[in-house]
Amino acid sequence: MGDFSQRSATQKGGFLAGMLLLAACVAPTSNVPKINPAELQAEEIKQQAIVIEERDKLARRLVRVGTPILAANTEQCGNNIVNKAGVNFTTALLNTSITTRRATVLARGLSRAGEVRVSSVVPGMPAAGILFEGDIVTRINGINAYNAMSGAIPVNFQLPNLRVGVLRDGQQLNLSVPTVPVCSYRVLLSKSPGVQASAGNNMIIFSVGMMQLMDTDRDLALIFGHELAHLTRNHQNAKKTNQRIGELVGMVVTGLTGVDVIDIGAKIGRGAFSQEFESEADYVGMYHASRAGWDMTGAGNAFRRLAIASPASIHSVGGTHPSTVSRALLVEQTVLEIQNKRENQLALVPNFKDLPATNIPASSDEIAKQAATFTSLPTVASVPVSQPDDAEQQYRRGVQFENGIDRGRDYARAIEWYRKAADQGHRSALYNLGMMYVNGRGVQQNNGEAVIYFRQAAEKRHAKAHFNLGFMMENGRGTAKDPARGLTNYIIASNLGLGEIANDARDKVSAQLSPAQIREAERRAKLWMDAHRR
Repeated sequence: MGDFSQRSATQKGGFLAGMLLLAACVAPTSNVPKINPAELQAEEIKQQAIVIEERDKLARRLVRVGTPILAANTEQCGNNIVNKAGVNFTTALLNTSITTRRATVLARGLSRAGEVRVSSVVPGMPAAGILFEGDIVTRINGINAYNAMSGAIPVNFQLPNLRVGVLRDGQQLNLSVPTVPVCSYRVLLSKSPGVQASAGNNMIIFSVGMMQLMDTDRDLALIFGHELAHLTRNHQNAKKTNQRIGELVGMVVTGLTGVDVIDIGAKIGRGAFSQEFESEADYVGMYHASRAGWDMTGAGNAFRRLAIASPASIHSVGGTHPSTVSRALLVEQTVLEIQNKRENQLALVPNFKDLPATNIPASSDEIAKQAATFTSLPTVASVPVSQPDDAEQQYRRGVQFENGIDRGRDYARAIEWYRKAADQGHRSALYNLGMMYVNGRGVQQNNGEAVIYFRQAAEKRHAKAHFNLGFMMENGRGTAKDPARGLTNYIIASNLGLGEIANDARDKVSAQLSPAQIREAERRAKLWMDAHRR
């Protein structure tokens, strides 16, 4: 660069001016304490750990809410299917800076960098009850856990069972965890503080800002369903097609006028029907979330929360998205539509333009499969209904096939006969179908579907169905976690004569609730009993 004497006059002048300015400036007079480098590093590690811990917490929440939705909608994901057990592992990678490693170990409760632990288990997925948060993981499908986590050795996650070696309470356990198909779209958490969520290229991305704004899991489920709907309805390819059409129109106009409008045409094509795509994603996304067992009552709140982040969206007319006002109202109308289908035992299939309303019986296999060719959601398959006076006999045949009485055990045939009886409102058949979905017998394991059948049986005063609903609500399996509503169902199950098991569950969950919540649960139970007296 040369010495000072060789620099230009301008550089010399600027340097001298800066030195004079610093000499003339007034300095603080307080005797500020000095901080040594070790304290600075310790504070840096502490703050990094806080950031990592918060992001991990948001990521676990996103997976906990999103995974059951991906599992409930596999029929619409084409070949994008992967097997998962519903468990997440965590570690502190060794190939990072010392500060980052130490912060990660602190944030994730590890004993050292390179240790692998179970960070979370998704309720309702197969790993729940087999693996537990904090388990030290030694091997994954026969491979050293750290090598598997770091990518040093590829792991085959497509096996029917996930084999996991863990240390728990000082004991080495070798566990086999079943897996179930889920949509294989990658779910990512972006570090951005902005309120954003997007879907494309087989990915669903939520920003930290969006996660923090969606203050209830139900609202997060709505936004997740919305983004999944963009993928299942193939909106990305539709927009690309519209863009190409816009380019072609632009080329024609350019050729006729000599004015280059190709890029303008492409931009107009890309934005065509943008608001309509967003509305469809809101509508279909509600069905996606509901298929996973969510009660979406009140989900319009998600768009009221979005209005807080972007007040201009309240009055939005143009732009890529409809106004938050119209979106909230659309969602609330869809809630009523879905509730009506559930009450009438219809498949949770959206209605589409130029097609009859999809009032498809939830048990009609042939019609449901036809519907799947134009809808965005799977349906509950079954067989045609038999004679109406055969319900009890059909139910008993289902029991025979399920338990192998006087014949070989055949879960598929059991499902067939249970559905025939359930089509006619047989409450025990409805309950048994729920249990088949809980246990994955003859059907893909799906707690959301189980909740739907338990609800139907419960409405017919089935005590065990109420007990199971209580358990599902208390623990957030197949439906939103709501211990207070779980208590309501335990109380009803007890009133219907289930006895000690219901009373024990009632006492257990009551110990976790406030007196006001208990009184409200008792009030709801009384109202239900009054409305369902024989």
